[in-house]
Parts: sequence; C-alpha cells; structure tokens
Amino acid sequence: MELAFFRGDLHKLRSLSEILVKQQTRTNRMENAAFQLARHARLESYLGNYALTRNLCRQAEEASRDNDLMLDNCGKALGNAGEGTQAET
Repeated sequence: MELAFFRGDLHKLRSLSEILVKQQTRTNRMENAAFQLARHARLESYLGNYALTRNLCRQAEEASRDNDLMLDNCGKALGNAGEGTQAET
C-alpha cells in the first residue's frame, strides 16, 4: 500500500486497502481489519481527503475498539483532519 501511496496511484491504494480489509473480515480478524482501515485513513489524511479519513476511522472503530495501533493511526489521522476532540477520544 505504501508503494502505491508514494507513487501517487490512489486508485491502487484504495483497491488494495479494500481487498485487505475484506480478506481480514472474512477470516474474522477484526483487529487486523481495523488496523488496515486506520492505516488507510492516515494516508488519506496526508492527501487532504478528510471526509474519507473520518469515514475510515469510523469503520475501524466499529471493527475493533481495543486495537492500540488503530487508535494511534486514527488519532493522528483525525488530528490532521482538524478533529482534535475526536482524535483525543
């Protein structure tokens, strides 16, 4: 995913993320799916796509509330999006 991000191939980035989340969800690995969604949200926040960032973090939180890496990535992504109060929770 990072390679697609650094190359600027946003379609590939979003496609890979969706595939990984679906695979993790199918095998009931919700913490992994939550981490993947949060990591994607963080990359989108760097691109300035804050609406998608909020949506991805919401989905990540629904998948798993106990994942420290998810909380870290979503906190940073939401902070970039200007959602300071939501990033703190």
